[in-house]
Amino acid sequence: MIIRIIKLGNTIYENIEPYYIDENGNKIWNIPTNINELKQALIDTVRWQAHKKL
Repeated sequence: MIIRIIKLGNTIYENIEPYYIDENGNKIWNIPTNINELKQALIDTVRWQAHKKL
């Protein structure tokens, strides 16, 4: 499953892939890679989406 919108702190990512490959062939992750980052991203995203709808 690809995440379509995620909010990390003050940055909002839309239509992102989980990672991209840089010029050296390294995977650069665009989404949280550990459980604490994922929890915070979920909280930030839900709050942001709720605020948009109000």
